[in-house]
Amino acid sequence: MFHFIVSFVLSYTDAPVFDSCPIRQNITTDSEQQSAVANWTNPTATDNTGAVPEVNCYPESGSVFSVGSTNVICYANSINGRVATCSFEVTVTGT
Repeated sequence: MFHFIVSFVLSYTDAPVFDSCPIRQNITTDSEQQSAVANWTNPTATDNTGAVPEVNCYPESGSVFSVGSTNVICYANSINGRVATCSFEVTVTGT
């Protein structure tokens, strides 16, 4: 009689995938102001590990943005060390 032992190692190597990314934000402030606060809902992401990736954006929602354009980058970090990014622009203009 023969006995076989079969084992499998599952490897989750794919980076997270964003469900969506915030859209570009255009904020108009009066001419006396040189900055404005931008708020958004952080995006969500999924991956094939079954765990929900941690998502952080920099600068963070609620930050003060100076007149001009600033690129915001969001990072989704999975438990297996994989990272995905999405980005959008916040533009503040004075009137």
